[in-house]
Amino acid sequence: MSTPIVLSIDLDGTLLIEEREIHPEDALALRQPLPVTLVFATGRSLESARRVLERAGLYRDEPLPFPLVLQNGAAIYRPGEVLEDYFPIPPEAEARLHALVPQFPDAAFLWQGLDGAYLEEITPFGLLAAERFGFLPRPLSDAPAGQGFGKLMCLSDQREVLQAFAQATQGLPVEGSFSLDVIYEVTRQGVNKGFGLRALLQRLGLEHARLVAAGDGDNDVPMFACADLAVAPRNASPLARAHAHHVIDRQPHGLFAPIFDLLRAKGWLDP
Repeated sequence: MSTPIVLSIDLDGTLLIEEREIHPEDALALRQPLPVTLVFATGRSLESARRVLERAGLYRDEPLPFPLVLQNGAAIYRPGEVLEDYFPIPPEAEARLHALVPQFPDAAFLWQGLDGAYLEEITPFGLLAAERFGFLPRPLSDAPAGQGFGKLMCLSDQREVLQAFAQATQGLPVEGSFSLDVIYEVTRQGVNKGFGLRALLQRLGLEHARLVAAGDGDNDVPMFACADLAVAPRNASPLARAHAHHVIDRQPHGLFAPIFDLLRAKGWLDP
């Protein structure tokens, strides 16, 4: 029996182009049976992931049929959007992050929970960014008490603001990484895409499968670290490209075709 293959793919900047578009060949592939077990691994919440895929014309009338690693590993789902586990930021760390927020008036802070997203310190750029990434944020005061947040996003179009916030979180029991140029993300200490992916595959009985990971951001590097094959598109961050085994051009035929070509060249897929 051949070894099963898991293909874990980031959304923004990897599968999704400009947050809304999917290459036509990739969209076609997603409408057909795939020769691998596909996992979407993204910093988005379920609400946001569903919205951007619906914008691309996919899965409008059905739950997402793939396993999911969401909020950078803080929430993991079985196929059909069945929550498997949740790893929120601990209350003490959350309180210390809230205390930092007033120090950064040029940033907006988007807290992700299982039921949606909540904005703290709203800015014009923060509102635009939240819409751009498919969120429908509510004021933080509307968040249910005690639900816990899986991820905090610091949003700013000023790189120095993000860097200063990243520095301010040093020493807190959290893990942080840059996603796109306008986002610094914080999760529970030890929780990242690699952690979430390993936990989910173990629950699914796929811990011994060959793991292929595709991503473009710094937050994809922990996923690359546990992959047998790591792939980055040419638009990836310098850190992601440095940790990838292959850098591919997705312009001619999208993402799936060049990845499947690599797998066939390795003898992992039938010709």
